Amino acid sequence: MDKELKALKETQKGISKQYKSAQKLYDTQARELQQLQPQYEQSIIQGYESQRPMLEQTAQKSIADIGLQKEQTKQQRESALSTARRQYEQGLQKTQQLFGGVAGSSAGMAASDITGAEQMRQFGQATTQAGQNLMQLGQAERDVQTNLTNALQQLEVRKQQDLMKLRDSFRQELNQINQAKGTLSMNKANAQLAALQDYNNRRRALDDMVTEQRMNLETYAQQLRLQAQYTPATAKVPDLTNLSTVPLPSNVIASNIDLYSQTDEGLKGLTNAGWRQYDVGNLELWGNQRTGRTVDLAGNEYQPFTFAQKITEENPLSGFIKK
Repeated sequence: MDKELKALKETQKGISKQYKSAQKLYDTQARELQQLQPQYEQSIIQGYESQRPMLEQTAQKSIADIGLQKEQTKQQRESALSTARRQYEQGLQKTQQLFGGVAGSSAGMAASDITGAEQMRQFGQATTQAGQNLMQLGQAERDVQTNLTNALQQLEVRKQQDLMKLRDSFRQELNQINQAKGTLSMNKANAQLAALQDYNNRRRALDDMVTEQRMNLETYAQQLRLQAQYTPATAKVPDLTNLSTVPLPSNVIASNIDLYSQTDEGLKGLTNAGWRQYDVGNLELWGNQRTGRTVDLAGNEYQPFTFAQKITEENPLSGFIKK
């Protein structure tokens, strides 16, 4: 009887020890999550804040271009006024040569009046045209400032939304840990293993969420770049080097290709980066002639240089292998 009681106590002691170990494990997980939260928040903040200089530099470049166009407009106005004055003086001189002065000749006075009226018309036309051009450029400058303000506001709103989502996720994870601690007594023997599995799953979910946010931020930043940029007389072809040189996921590449292929300048940028469109049957493929990467707009990736293969009865489309 004493032997059985001793065994029972040993068993109870072992279960209690496992229970305390599981509780300690949950406490450790809670501390780790609390330590990880500032790091994840800083990652999101840095990702958004890094977009601000780009937006501001784009706006400053656009405003500088508009300023140059304003100076050119003013120079054109002065040139037109100078030309009108010169033509008036030449016309007046010719009138004097023909009529011997305008004071005593009605024909000379009439010719002089016509010359003066033409000068005033040219003056008015040059001044009006320059004023309209300057007004349009002023509106374009205000539009750039408005677009920049809106883009920065959108950036801040998205940042705060992602931070709130992240904090809510951490709060939910801590609540789940606290709830799990309260149910340890129901299954003490398996609590430690279950806690470890639950923690690993939650940690992977958080990592996946942050990765998704970073990918969404990259796409959103490109959209903001298009919204905020004022396009002067000579448009700049987008630099899409990253689509060729950086090992981005296939869905990110497909999303960028779909976005830039909507405009002529975007298509030029894709061409400069080595990307070409290939229609294979009912499938639209995009292949990079430099790296060989091949994707469709659904985000599927194919074997390198798939677009270079010839479609025949021996080598049908169904033979292409997705990665």
